[in-house]
Amino acid sequence: MTRSLSTARVFLVFFEIVGWIAVAVGAFLLLWAFAQSSPQYLVAAVCLLLGGLVQVVFTQIARAQVETAENSALAVDLLRNIYSTLQRPASPLEHGTEGSRPMVGPATYRAPANRIPKNSAGHYVVGEQTFVNLAEAQQALKLSRRS
Repeated sequence: MTRSLSTARVFLVFFEIVGWIAVAVGAFLLLWAFAQSSPQYLVAAVCLLLGGLVQVVFTQIARAQVETAENSALAVDLLRNIYSTLQRPASPLEHGTEGSRPMVGPATYRAPANRIPKNSAGHYVVGEQTFVNLAEAQQALKLSRRS
């Protein structure tokens, strides 16, 4: 969402060219005034030369301000992108569960409807009960759903 400052750049290039033309004309008049030994042309030449230099200096200052504005806009866009990236959750866990203690007991793992999980010993787990036989675990699961 950066704005283009191309119009300002065009005007600044024009003003800088006019300034350099004034410097060149002033330098030419200065040399001509020395050759003619004419003090009235000498004053005009020095004024034109210094005025052109001042115009070039201020034009370059304005150009630096335009570049600073463009760079600031790019920095704002970059920071907005970084901020939006940081707002997304970093893990697939629910928001607020990052860094939480692990759950214990029957709430630790909720199996899909017809699946009975096994623990590390290979036994089937239904709630807090463990079963060696799958049929017994299925029977306990049916009983736990009825109550």
